[in-house]
Amino acid sequence: MNKVVNVFSIVVLAVFVLLSMVIIYDLSISNIHLKNLPYKVEILSTLAVLLFLIGLIRVRRRWQGYKDMKKFSQFDFSSPVSQTFMKRALMFTSLEILFMLAALFLFLQLYDIEPQMMVVMLCVMFVLILESIFFLFQLIRAGQAFRIGVNSRVIAYYGREMHLFFYSGLRRVELHQKDLFSFKYKDDMVLFFPASVLEEEDRIPFREALLKQLEEKNIYFDDALRNWK
Repeated sequence: MNKVVNVFSIVVLAVFVLLSMVIIYDLSISNIHLKNLPYKVEILSTLAVLLFLIGLIRVRRRWQGYKDMKKFSQFDFSSPVSQTFMKRALMFTSLEILFMLAALFLFLQLYDIEPQMMVVMLCVMFVLILESIFFLFQLIRAGQAFRIGVNSRVIAYYGREMHLFFYSGLRRVELHQKDLFSFKYKDDMVLFFPASVLEEEDRIPFREALLKQLEEKNIYFDDALRNWK
């Protein structure tokens, strides 16, 4: 979901940057000048609000997953996610912040020329950056939310968002690659679970907890998974 949200955010941001620079610097697109475009402030403000709404999807999923994972208390198996996984989450979150800071710097330059056109977007960027920085500190602190667990209802792990693998509709679990599990559901839906979420010492306890649930629910799994470690 984060990837989809990021793609839409980049598209909206790119349209906003292109349109605002064309208007402010009186550039032309196919000999069409937009300097005197009617409702230009309203159009750019609408794009800024749209970016904010898309960002809210990420914010809501991020903190809802954080809250839900902390509430889970009845896991047959539970362990912190791996340091490798956490480092990757830190890297991607840091890159998001740097990208937004670069956009903020650009909008501050444009604000000096056309304040009315930039003020809404600047407010949006400030809010999204502050939220991302706060989440970055939560990642650095780690804590109970950043873990992986297995119980009779679900396999769950949390990093930058919640990942859930339910047993309902699950037909088979296979070792797709050396460290990638394939969860195949009815209607040909397939979800992949990366073993990099686990520390080396947690692999066998995780495997045993998972196989126990699969056997009890009569869900097929291959021998490669049984012998995986």
